Amino acid sequence: MKKNISINISGIIFHIEEDGYESLRKYLDSINKYFSSFEDSKEILSDIESRMAEIFLSKLNEGKQVITDEDVKGLMVTMGSVTDFKAAEQEAASESASNSSSGNYSKQEQKQGEPTPAAAPKKLHRDSKRKVLGGVCSGMAHYFNVDPVWIRVLFALLTLGSSGALVLLYIILWIALPESSSLDDLQTATKKMYRDQENKVLGGVASGIAAFAGIDLAIVRLIFVVTAFFGFGIVLYIVFWIALPEAKTITEKM
Repeated sequence: MKKNISINISGIIFHIEEDGYESLRKYLDSINKYFSSFEDSKEILSDIESRMAEIFLSKLNEGKQVITDEDVKGLMVTMGSVTDFKAAEQEAASESASNSSSGNYSKQEQKQGEPTPAAAPKKLHRDSKRKVLGGVCSGMAHYFNVDPVWIRVLFALLTLGSSGALVLLYIILWIALPESSSLDDLQTATKKMYRDQENKVLGGVASGIAAFAGIDLAIVRLIFVVTAFFGFGIVLYIVFWIALPEAKTITEKM
């Protein structure tokens, strides 16, 4: 014969065997201790007791009016132990942190993946404002942001070196490239070279080079005269004559 004890769970009176009562008491003590630090501990414990009452009621019938120790152990398996509660809490915290991190990553990924306004592609035009012939060289100079004189000199030298074959390329570019009169001035910080019409003897090439390089004009002219005896000096002078724009006053252009 076992001693029965009457207990009140969620407003319902249950009769429980003494050994079952001891198991239930220890179980409830551990649950109360665990949830005591929670802000809504009263609501949590109230919900747990309501659930316990439902489980115990399901165990009773007309032929059974007392909760046994086995019923209590079955309830503990169904409800879970404090260890189970801790594991569930840690898993929930881990999932929350993972979701938060994933959400931040997705936002960052989306932000990085958002299309940024693409800069307008740079287009090659013939420059009608600074042209000498067709504006091809000055247009290329604007595209690469260099002084047009160097494109012209390079183009002229390559044309002479290829026995005029590069002229065909110039004509093709002249036909193919659209002309523009609204190209901005070059943003290069370097000085520009001009033919000096104020101090010229022939075409102003020597005086322009002297002013650009900051050397004595007589030295530049001497170099051209000496190299003219070898043939290439005259060619070089013509190339610069074609390539360099003229300026009435070099000091104003510098």
